[in-house]
Amino acid sequence: MKDVARAVVYLQKHKIATLEQLNIVLSGMKQKANQASTGMQKAEKRMKDIAGIQSAIAVYQEQKAVHDKYLKIGWKKDRLPLPRVIRRS
Repeated sequence: MKDVARAVVYLQKHKIATLEQLNIVLSGMKQKANQASTGMQKAEKRMKDIAGIQSAIAVYQEQKAVHDKYLKIGWKKDRLPLPRVIRRS
């Protein structure tokens, strides 16, 4: 009963007397809801991107000491001997 009373008060307050007026108001609300949903989806994607960046920063900070150690000893990939594979047909 309270819900019906609230609905009647809302309709009177916004001067909605016909079904056409109600449809117009509802379509406007639907557009606003769609815009809000689109904005939220963009924000959620951005938050996921930021979380990924933060994760990469954490990994970098954990591994930086090892990387610096290898730089100090002069380790480089091009100094490692690569095996030669000879194919004979």
